[in-house]
Amino acid sequence: MLLAAEGLEEKEIGERLDMPRPVVSKWRKRFFRERLDGLEDRSRRGRPPVFSPSGRR
Repeated sequence: MLLAAEGLEEKEIGERLDMPRPVVSKWRKRFFRERLDGLEDRSRRGRPPVFSPSGRR
């Protein structure tokens, strides 16, 4: 969100953060609709993760 506030476009944000543009778009839309609450991780269907988020590199 900070890079978007600086005026960067989704493509450039994705390149800087090494993530696809559709993912950047998804998070920007969620933030626009829900503000900070939209940035919270949501529960997902499927198998639970094996590693905790803090254990990832």
